[in-house]
Amino acid sequence: MTIEGSTPREAGIDLLRSLSVVLVVMSHYGLLPEWFPLGGYHGVIVFFAVSGYCMAMTAPKKEFWSFWVARCTRLLPALVVCALITFAVEAALSAERGQTGRDLMLTLFCIPTLDVPCEVVNAWAKSRDSGLQYLFVDGAYWSLLVEFRFYFVFSIFYFGVSRIWHQGKRFTWVAVLAASLLAFSQPEFGQGRARDFFQYLPFFAFGLAAFQVQTGDRIAGYAGLIASMLVLCSYSMVGISSVSAPFGLESTIKYLALLSFSFWAMLWKARHSRSTVPIKFVATISYPLYLIHQDVGLALIDFAATFGLDPLATKLGVGLIVILIATIIHRTVEINALRIAYSFPSKASARHA
Repeated sequence: MTIEGSTPREAGIDLLRSLSVVLVVMSHYGLLPEWFPLGGYHGVIVFFAVSGYCMAMTAPKKEFWSFWVARCTRLLPALVVCALITFAVEAALSAERGQTGRDLMLTLFCIPTLDVPCEVVNAWAKSRDSGLQYLFVDGAYWSLLVEFRFYFVFSIFYFGVSRIWHQGKRFTWVAVLAASLLAFSQPEFGQGRARDFFQYLPFFAFGLAAFQVQTGDRIAGYAGLIASMLVLCSYSMVGISSVSAPFGLESTIKYLALLSFSFWAMLWKARHSRSTVPIKFVATISYPLYLIHQDVGLALIDFAATFGLDPLATKLGVGLIVILIATIIHRTVEINALRIAYSFPSKASARHA
């Protein structure tokens, strides 16, 4: 289904989305063999690179406020629905994590506000009991908070600084990488929600630079690709850590290999054909599938285990269930949200309104 105003789907980008979500789901369900070199966090870092690429592709059509309205309209409706489903399923099945209604409300409030209100209150309260400490309704939501924080860094430079310096948009990746250098201020900078952000910015910067290469701005683009990879290499040398992704030498080598493959896929200008229908399907439901798969899926797997069902068959069956739920959310919620997001006037149409 084509949504008016949307950018035609690229097979290479959808390949990366599909690869990412499959890695994440299989990792969380314990379906990846021990010898397999990649894990779920590798899928997430590919998501980050794709996000950088897509922001560079769509931002030229927007102004600052229309960019943010479109992003929130695109992401928040599915997040709200998935969070409510996750909360209901875990409450019904008495799942281990045991999030409360307070956790649900703070998750939905603090993610789109970059967690700033919660951190401000916590700094003022200086007490875990009186602050706004909370658990994400689903453990996978940490990456969504990282996404929103990236949007902030990106939009401030892309729409703000570029008004002063007309070449600024070509070098947005410089600002993103500059922010990533804050990870060097403390080797343990990533140990906590407030600071588990800066070390992921090179992946977004890589995607930003890859789009420049794809559009013909090769000098700035390749400079950004090289700089992003160098920053990642320096992380392993300094010993940068994070909550969800390791940055040791072996991990960094895998990241560089994955980014190289991602770069090839981003430059692959093929459109979809019959042979890529499965890839397109998984890519189209990748966002709600990512949001719904972890805690709902694991709660269902644990519940099925009480009946003595075969573990592998159970995991595969639960996988089909969460795919079905994600498909329904995509068709009923996400598509309508996308229509609204793409209905916001482009820069050109806004100026002629």
